[in-house]
Amino acid sequence: MSYDGKTESSWRDRNWYVSLTGFWREFKKHRIGIFGLVILFVFVGMAFGAP
Repeated sequence: MSYDGKTESSWRDRNWYVSLTGFWREFKKHRIGIFGLVILFVFVGMAFGAP
């Protein structure tokens, strides 16, 4: 039980999780967006790996 007397909900019912999963569900439909995200992670990885 939470302090306000309501039953606790799962973390999957939280607003941030619902928003994030909705965004990801829509984002992964666009291949160019996924490709851009992969390229971004490659550059970030290179930046962290640089001497």
